[in-house]
Amino acid sequence: MSPRMAETVPDADPDPRFRIAFAGLADLPDCALILDDMHRHYRGEGGVQADLPAVETIEAEARRWLTETEGTRLLLAREAETGVPAALACLAVLRPGRALRGLVFVKDLYVAASARRQGAGRATLAWILAWARRENLGRVDLTTDVDNAPARALYASLGGVERPEAVFLRFDLA
Repeated sequence: MSPRMAETVPDADPDPRFRIAFAGLADLPDCALILDDMHRHYRGEGGVQADLPAVETIEAEARRWLTETEGTRLLLAREAETGVPAALACLAVLRPGRALRGLVFVKDLYVAASARRQGAGRATLAWILAWARRENLGRVDLTTDVDNAPARALYASLGGVERPEAVFLRFDLA
């Protein structure tokens, strides 16, 4: 387990029919089988099966995920002349993603008031998109407020597509 991942385990399993814990290398074969089943489920019986990875490939990828830390990353954009921070993105690589390529989830992309409408947000997101392509990741996902027209226009101008078939859900735990 990654030293960055706290070993926080509930006092009791929520359902006594199950034992729930973080997966480790010993769980790798079972993880690979479930990932394979998940791929088949989401691709559908009538879907394109040619891009389904072999169970061996799934297991190799899952091994990498369990032994490498990708974790949360902060990306800082600074004004070139002054070094003043202009934008900050909080992102993480999430697995498995389509055909095991994973995805980048941008949790936050914040542009400082002084840098808004100056290209800092565009530059930061363009950097993320280029980096994700270089890393052979399958997609970049993010959310924004429905009424944030400038952000929505920026994302659309960079090729972002709003997905009406997806529903954003939140579980407030506080």
